[in-house]
Amino acid sequence: MKHIKENNQKASESKVFDENFVFEVSAGVIDKRTVEILLYDFDAYSRHVCIGGTKLHLAQLDLSEQLKLWTPLTSASAQDMKMDLGDIMVSLAYLPSAERLMVVLIKARNLRIVDDARNSSDPYVKVSLLGPGGKKLKKRKTGVQRNTVNPVYNEALAFDVGKETLKNCVLEFTVVHDGLLGSSEILGRALIGNSPEVQHEEKIFFEEMFRAKNATAQWVPLQEPTANNLSTTAKATTKN
Repeated sequence: MKHIKENNQKASESKVFDENFVFEVSAGVIDKRTVEILLYDFDAYSRHVCIGGTKLHLAQLDLSEQLKLWTPLTSASAQDMKMDLGDIMVSLAYLPSAERLMVVLIKARNLRIVDDARNSSDPYVKVSLLGPGGKKLKKRKTGVQRNTVNPVYNEALAFDVGKETLKNCVLEFTVVHDGLLGSSEILGRALIGNSPEVQHEEKIFFEEMFRAKNATAQWVPLQEPTANNLSTTAKATTKN
């Protein structure tokens, strides 16, 4: 009986998903992209637990034909400490003739639930243009979408800024729950631009904006805001 249990356990540890995922990426930037794969233990009644993860740097792979490869999973400890805060879809375009940056907040998905009674939130997005040292140069915000964790905004926000100045700036996106009867609450934060604390994918997205003839859109993951690098932390509970 013991032998049977051990065999069953080993069988349960080998999973076959047989699923395909398609990502639309232009050939000119494919070698600058990285595919991150995270394996989770699904829990229907609590937060899913990250078992492990790996990253595939596409510049190191021959993508001229289909590949099959085994890759080891790294420790899940760092990933498991992170909470999935959702994503925002953003479109960026710069108009050199008008010296104007156009930021379109398209939508967000899988935001954190604040109101347990409604199983929902009331999110809006604050967008700040930060100069060197995190100095806030300009700020805008969207309207509030009520009773949803997957809001659709489709709002265009304009920033008048010179190209050379913009190249050294960072766009800070802060998703906030609008508390009607209490304090507002930050749901997550994302950075796009030229700064050491900006993630690699978001740096590339920012750089592509200056080269693209048309507006480019991308999903950007939200991160947990921290006191030492979030310019709006001190005002997080206000409705500016």
